[in-house]
Amino acid sequence: MPLYSNGKPLIRPEDVNDYEAGASWRGAWAQASANLFRMEFRDELVYAGQFNTDLGYPILGNAARSVHQGVELAGRMERGLARDLKVTLDGNTTLSDNHFVEYREVYGLTPADIVSYDGKAIGFFPAVLANLSARVGWKDASAGLELQHAGRMYLDNTESILASAGPRTIFNATAAWRFALGAQSRAELSLRVFNLLDTRYAAGGYMDYDALGNLVPQFVPAATRNVLGQVRVGF
Repeated sequence: MPLYSNGKPLIRPEDVNDYEAGASWRGAWAQASANLFRMEFRDELVYAGQFNTDLGYPILGNAARSVHQGVELAGRMERGLARDLKVTLDGNTTLSDNHFVEYREVYGLTPADIVSYDGKAIGFFPAVLANLSARVGWKDASAGLELQHAGRMYLDNTESILASAGPRTIFNATAAWRFALGAQSRAELSLRVFNLLDTRYAAGGYMDYDALGNLVPQFVPAATRNVLGQVRVGF
């Protein structure tokens, strides 16, 4: 699919009306916030269900009308349990509805090649995203556990389960130790273990044609368990 025709781009700039309302609360050792949003798009740039394997990026198209709406929630708690011992909890989530109001994809030159996706979920926008972390600090040492969750992500605009990356929940672990390094310097040793349980899942994907000319999903596997160590020195 060409991106230009007669020297002019085939896609148009997108327009959006964004409506938001939020509230927050802060206490002595905790805080929370909530935000409602509704974004009404015209000509939103969305993935058109194909991938340019020569250039390495998805092909974009304009959706006539689309909506992103939902709620964003966040909270944090930090409290000392004993001398030099502190516990911190952080969490946030986004619950959203992302769908087309009016959108047509053109796959060929005949009327039968025009497909309507009105009401379908927009590809690459999970309806649920969530993060939760717990960290314990004692003097100059700390350790923590993180949870990351993402709901089902469609790889095109058909809302087909077969062309989607399933929901996944992964855990990461962290540890750090800070100490003096001389009279005026400090150092920190930290270790992060990503995908602690070595969960196998698809991080994403795209649609492309197979050897028989069928448009099929291609999945990108996520990294397995991996470790990152870091040394930081401040003068």
